[in-house]
Amino acid sequence: MIGLGLEIPVFLGAAAAGFAEYAGHKKRLSSIPVRVCVNGTRGKSSVVRLIAAALRDSGIPCLAKTTGTAPRIILPDGREEVFRRRGPARIIEQTRVARMAFRLGAKALVVECMALAPENQGVFETMLTASTIGVITNVRLDHRDVMGGTEGEVEEALANTVPHNATLVVGETQGGSIITAQCKKRGTRLFHALPGEEDSAAAARFPYTAFPENIAVALKVCELCGIGREKALAAMLKAIPDPGVRPLVSFGRGGRNFRILDAFAANDYESTLGVWERFGPRGREGKYLVMAVNNREDRPWRSLEMSAVADKISSDLVVLLRQGRAFRGRILAGAPSKGGPLWAENLDDLLGLAESKAGQSKEVWIFLCGNVKGAGFALQREIDAKAREER
Repeated sequence: MIGLGLEIPVFLGAAAAGFAEYAGHKKRLSSIPVRVCVNGTRGKSSVVRLIAAALRDSGIPCLAKTTGTAPRIILPDGREEVFRRRGPARIIEQTRVARMAFRLGAKALVVECMALAPENQGVFETMLTASTIGVITNVRLDHRDVMGGTEGEVEEALANTVPHNATLVVGETQGGSIITAQCKKRGTRLFHALPGEEDSAAAARFPYTAFPENIAVALKVCELCGIGREKALAAMLKAIPDPGVRPLVSFGRGGRNFRILDAFAANDYESTLGVWERFGPRGREGKYLVMAVNNREDRPWRSLEMSAVADKISSDLVVLLRQGRAFRGRILAGAPSKGGPLWAENLDDLLGLAESKAGQSKEVWIFLCGNVKGAGFALQREIDAKAREER
């Protein structure tokens, strides 16, 4: 009984402290008039950066946070800091971000939804962000272990971040009925942002791989914030890309032209194929295609998706980076007929394999896909060093 008597005050004290902290968090959020939560399967980090750049350039002090390839805080003056976590990633870290925005006097907060589980997505929006403008970039199959194995289930999961009595901007989706119903239920205005020819022309002006659908979504958000298209786009063109977004790298070696197209940040089938179709070669004559796959052990289904990509683009050779070896029995079932899959430890291995298999081809394309973690990061660093040598 004595122990129980001590436990009750401790519990009540902890609960009171929790309520006080949450009340403080809500107060800090309410001091920031523009709050944007960006969710979706792909493009979240890029859209956050585009919106934040336009808000800053328009004189609105903005703090932004991305959680894509590497978590970053983008300060109101445009400088970036690595977001350092105290242990594993948790959605509660959003309170730290809000506190930082409040301390810096930000009038806009643009954040990428970091939650995957449907219930956590709901908490992230409703309790931790309370966005004035919500964004769902797209609905595609990914994270099937927590978000479901159909696009309908994924849409249902993403719909948890529809804000209450606010505004939602939605990019290209196959369905949309679940999101539409959620907007009606929560009293939220719904805007669709579909890319047009102007957005495609704008994407071509970026110095890195930019997608019209991301630009269209970001421009719609800016329009809702009172920023004109040309002014917003001019700022977006100066935005620093996410570490996972990389330009096409070209260099010569052994009398051949090598072109490396990085789609590590795409992850799923549809997005990876989209990178290839938009930035890959026009025509295959005289070109040899190597598909280099890096896969995380906790994302086994992606090995099957990358197999489908390899078949779709008719790759000549499949090479698995060292992290992908655990999947050699299930990935790329058709690869042995093409002399693979083979394995590479580093860039020299990858280039050497390509040279040994390319025959008379004078142009070799290496398509990086799967996931950037681990071996992918290491390969990117080697490619960056190689690109600097060529300048």
